[in-house]
Amino acid sequence: MIRPLMTTVLAFAGIATSTATAQTTRTVCASGCDHTSINVAIDASSNGDIIQLSAETYIEGVAIDTKGKEITLLGTTDTDGNPNSILDGGGAHRVVECTKSETRDTVFENLVIQNGLATGDFSKGHGGGMYNKGGSSPTINNCSFK
Repeated sequence: MIRPLMTTVLAFAGIATSTATAQTTRTVCASGCDHTSINVAIDASSNGDIIQLSAETYIEGVAIDTKGKEITLLGTTDTDGNPNSILDGGGAHRVVECTKSETRDTVFENLVIQNGLATGDFSKGHGGGMYNKGGSSPTINNCSFK
């Protein structure tokens, strides 16, 4: 009797461990990376993934929307630890939007967020760099807003 029970427990444990997903790092740069667009990399990502940006200026043409995913948008730093991956709204739109209840597990790190334009219900000067709505509260590490 003990043997069938052990087999069942081991089989059950095997099912539980086989459903775990691996973390993926997706690279974004002008050429030679997985993606050339941050938003396309976000679309391809799952919870737990890292989107690694190069030391460049990124102009998406629309706001960068994390779509409620628990991902890390990770820029690079210079030798002094200052961010040198730049997200630029070009003065035409918000730079980043978190509107789907993003939690602390959505992380923005080592980024310069600049030249955003507040639109919509916060058009009085709020939300040009980053707009958080719907209870969103992402983690911001070593980022500057200009």
